[in-house]
Amino acid sequence: MTSLNEWAIAIKKEESETLDEFFNDHQMFHSNFQIDHFIIGQSGTEYGQYKQVLREVVKRWRGLKQQVLLRHETELKLRKWEQRLGEMPDALKAEKANLKIMKFKMALEETDRVLEGTRREFLRFLAHAKALKAKIGELTPEKRDQLDADMWEHNLKAMAALDLVTSGRLSEATVRMLRYFPSERRLPLIELLTTRQADLIDWYETHDTLTQLEAPEPLAALE
Repeated sequence: MTSLNEWAIAIKKEESETLDEFFNDHQMFHSNFQIDHFIIGQSGTEYGQYKQVLREVVKRWRGLKQQVLLRHETELKLRKWEQRLGEMPDALKAEKANLKIMKFKMALEETDRVLEGTRREFLRFLAHAKALKAKIGELTPEKRDQLDADMWEHNLKAMAALDLVTSGRLSEATVRMLRYFPSERRLPLIELLTTRQADLIDWYETHDTLTQLEAPEPLAALE
């Protein structure tokens, strides 16, 4: 039976091996650097990062389970058609069965690549979740409310600093957002944003709250 690569573009065996090497070098989805700095790092406070990480963990855990189910379904379909192939005396029907078998094998290859990429991302986000949880501790309702308010204050300060760096003035969106803060937070923010803008810009350019990661450990549940 013709291999999938040969069937697809009629390439030579040595070229097919090179193509497989390129496929192995291709990293699906986000890189570790992208995850650490542009998905998590931009989320502000440790609590903001934790909220973002949990969204990503839940999303990828759901994706892993869906892909595992899809793989099992595809394997069942593949075995069914392989069994049918052995029972087909008609050459044309056998050729059609071969095409079905190729289709399901190709789907399995793609599912395995998606599983591997999703699993790698899941483990990275999970490692961040563990590190951030260790720093944040137990989340009581009162503590969650406090950390949530701190996160939004941080976000406003970052928006204001970016306004000042890029245009030299606060944007309408930033001023509108400031208006909705409770007075006990709004008044100190007004003072910072109007009379201590140099301090705000310095904070924006130097603060770094990204939790440092150790190498993620594999999870037995995914083996």
